[in-house]
Amino acid sequence: QRPLFDTLGHHPYPLRSDEHPSVRHTDPAVISIGDTSRLLEVMQEAFGGTGQRIPQDGLPIWYLETGYQTTVPESKRDAYDQDRENWPGPVPDAGSGIDQAKQLTDSLRLMYCQPHVEAMFNFLLKDERPLAGWQSGVFWADGSPKGSFEAYRSAIREVNEGRVDCGTVPG
Repeated sequence: QRPLFDTLGHHPYPLRSDEHPSVRHTDPAVISIGDTSRLLEVMQEAFGGTGQRIPQDGLPIWYLETGYQTTVPESKRDAYDQDRENWPGPVPDAGSGIDQAKQLTDSLRLMYCQPHVEAMFNFLLKDERPLAGWQSGVFWADGSPKGSFEAYRSAIREVNEGRVDCGTVPG
């Protein structure tokens, strides 16, 4: 009868780190950044007509644990504990067609342009040392910045200043 929550927190995991943030999935078990319309439908179905607010009624969406894992270059291998990556499609940090810098900046701009999305959190800030963990930070496990750091920081500035042109954002 009364609202139970004041924010919808969602973990919009992609199926792979090299999957563009705007990809829409047909699998009902997957709701990633490109599937926001389906997230809204699920919330309407689950809570519409109850005492719970839904995004369409002003409930903000926070995307938690977003991120794109990077490959670890040979020059940084000593900072990591294991040899085996366990998440599909890790991308270079920067400098190639599909890399972490592009994935992070495209996802941030897309989320900015989506209705009801008010916050996003990149998981992690700094890579975990074990390769079986997460290497989705903008800093290597040794604390040095990845090539994606400046691009991501620039996109954050762009969002904070309201300079994102949503008409040009894929998805």
